[in-house]
Amino acid sequence: MKHNLGLKILALAIALIIWLQIILMDEHQSKVNLELRLVQSSTADTLRPQPKKILCQVQGKGLDILKLYFSHAYVEMSAADYWSGNDKNFRIVNIPEKIKVNVINVIPPPPYENLKAEDLAKVTNKESEESPPDEKEKITPENTPKETNIIDSQDPITTRILTDLPISAPRNLNIFPPKATLKVQGKASLLTHLPQGISITISSTPDNEGYYTVFASVPENVTILDITPQKVRVIK
Repeated sequence: MKHNLGLKILALAIALIIWLQIILMDEHQSKVNLELRLVQSSTADTLRPQPKKILCQVQGKGLDILKLYFSHAYVEMSAADYWSGNDKNFRIVNIPEKIKVNVINVIPPPPYENLKAEDLAKVTNKESEESPPDEKEKITPENTPKETNIIDSQDPITTRILTDLPISAPRNLNIFPPKATLKVQGKASLLTHLPQGISITISSTPDNEGYYTVFASVPENVTILDITPQKVRVIK
C-alpha cells in the first residue's frame, strides 16, 4: 500500500514537472500587471484615483513572461489615453533585451464620464487658487456673459468630452501621444455638431525640456474647459 502511494506521488511530481516545462517553454498569450506611469496629466486628472499598475496582454514564452513580471519594465501612457480607455497608444520602458515578449495591448478602465459637480468645483477652486491676484481681479460679470445665462429650457448649457482627436503636427513629426481629449462647454445645439470645426495643433518649437504645447481651436461660443495632454513630445 505504501509502495503504491509512493509511486502515485512520484507520478504526480513528474506530471507537474512536465506541465511546468510546457507552461514555461511554450509560447502562448497571457495577461500580466505592469507598473503604470501617466504623463501629461491635467488638473482634472489629479482628482481621480491614480493607478499604480495596468493589465497588459502579452505573447511569448512562459519563462519570458515571468521574467517580464519581475523586471523593472513599466508602461508609459498619456493621461488622456488612459482615462479615455484608449488601449493602442502606450510605450513599454526598461524592458530587458533578453526578454522576448510582445506586448499586444494594455487594458485601461472604461472611458470616464463627465466629472461630478463637486469634482468640477474642486477643479475651479484649484485653478482660481493658482491664478495670480491681478488675473482674479479681471474676472467680472461684464466679461463673463456666458455664466449669466446658463439656464435655457430650449437650449441648455451642457458639457461634452471628445476623445481620440488627432493632433496635427508640422513637418510630419511623429509625436506622442498622437491624440487628445477635449472637454468643452456650450449650448447643446452647438455641441451636437462637434468635433466638426475643432482642430488640435502644437507649437512650432519645443520648450526647454523638449515638449511641444498643445492648442485647441473650437467653434464660436464653445468654451474649452480642459485639454489632455497639454504637451507632447517627438518620438523616433
